[in-house]
Amino acid sequence: MGIIWNGIANGCLIAVFALAFGTVYLSTRVFHIALAAIISAAPFIAMTALSRGLTVSVSWGISVLSCALLSVACEFVSHWRLERRGASAGLQLVASLGHSLVIGQAVVLMWGNNVRTLRSVSDVTKTICGISLATSQWVAITGSLGAVLTLLLIYRQTKIGLLLRGIADNSTLIALAGYDLRFLRCAGFAVAGALAGLASLLMAFGRGFDSSSGISILLPAIAAVVLGGRTFIVGPVVAALLLGIVRSEITWYASSPWQDPVTFLILLLAMALPHGQLTIDQQL
Repeated sequence: MGIIWNGIANGCLIAVFALAFGTVYLSTRVFHIALAAIISAAPFIAMTALSRGLTVSVSWGISVLSCALLSVACEFVSHWRLERRGASAGLQLVASLGHSLVIGQAVVLMWGNNVRTLRSVSDVTKTICGISLATSQWVAITGSLGAVLTLLLIYRQTKIGLLLRGIADNSTLIALAGYDLRFLRCAGFAVAGALAGLASLLMAFGRGFDSSSGISILLPAIAAVVLGGRTFIVGPVVAALLLGIVRSEITWYASSPWQDPVTFLILLLAMALPHGQLTIDQQL
């Protein structure tokens, strides 16, 4: 059971990354690869803020806000302009790759390639309700659940959340109804950046981080979105939890280097499905 719970802890983080990627992809059809570089930047920003004497909460808040702004900058600089010109999805992908390279190289130039950690104390094991996990894993589970529930509340109870779901179905109709499509797209990119930044901090708290770890973190998130089908929350979250358990089993029975190849194979298989595997509720 320990392997399963470790997988669930990892799956919770994958779920938040998946929701970040899916928020942009499902509403704008932009393959937001730049999130990989934003994920890499988040813990470095928090580390810098902490080194200036700021509290943990303020440092993490600055990092999450910075990630949201970086994500919006990608939309403002390229994606919206390309959308207005009727650019193909392939061209949008190239633009996102360009953003990822620029942000990623900026991270390397500013902070280097050395492995760092956000945790300043030992990661002791805590047992809650008979489940023994490291403190960092409990933090990851709690933070991830909070992020998922907050996003669910936004999508179900706020006007902007309903409109984000609306532009995923018919952006032209939303625009004809008088809503500012550019603002809505920027809001989606901001939510994605904030979620990715938060999940990156939660992951960095329990593990080391460096300037090139973003793409390996984003890969299972993309797989979860594809497996989840055209659903904003339920499908990607369920798929992420399953992927987390699978990756944990692979680490236990084989070795961790096999995690990404198997995840990529799952992604290829999922892409062959018509609408993903876990299309539970298209309203979510």
